[in-house]
Amino acid sequence: MRALSERPMASYVALLRAPRLLGLMLNGAFANVALFAFITAAPELVITHYHVPAADFGWIFGVNVTGMMAAGQINARLARRIPGETLLHASNAVALGCATLMVVCAVTGWGGMFGVLIPLWFVMASLGFSQPNASAAAMSVDRERAGSTAALLGATMFGIGSLAGVATSLFDDGTAKPVSIVIWVGLLAAVAIGQLTRRRARHVAAQSVG
Repeated sequence: MRALSERPMASYVALLRAPRLLGLMLNGAFANVALFAFITAAPELVITHYHVPAADFGWIFGVNVTGMMAAGQINARLARRIPGETLLHASNAVALGCATLMVVCAVTGWGGMFGVLIPLWFVMASLGFSQPNASAAAMSVDRERAGSTAALLGATMFGIGSLAGVATSLFDDGTAKPVSIVIWVGLLAAVAIGQLTRRRARHVAAQSVG
């Protein structure tokens, strides 16, 4: 499809006026808070707090990356039969449940290192569902402004992710509590935004039928 001939700023303004697109971008960005918070906190959390030898840190990091990759492959197969936005909202809901367990374990100390790292693995794996589906759905909103949409997606993701990394560092107390809470807040926001986006879509659909 032919791209629109307009100034970049006009394109951005037009896109930001689309509630569905804004909702999808924020949904994906807040879900992705988990990645930025994990990258920020992982070395100190794993090596310093849980006393894992530095030589073994790469294995723990790699296991989480492998979870994301495996989830992405499963998502590609499921997306042939299940709408992408359905997978997006379902994965965020499951991730929020895992993040809640992670916070409980971090605060109480229940389960020790594995009480935090196992729920974290599922949270990280959920990104293999949420990120491609949020991006694909957002890109489909206005295909004539695909380039501007991609730019906004990247800016939103890295902007919110960077703030999450800063918050994780600012509240660092040498335990798993700060990173767990930051991840939980990000996923709670993603789920809430997803609910609002779907509710608005149903309202618009009902009005068009009426």
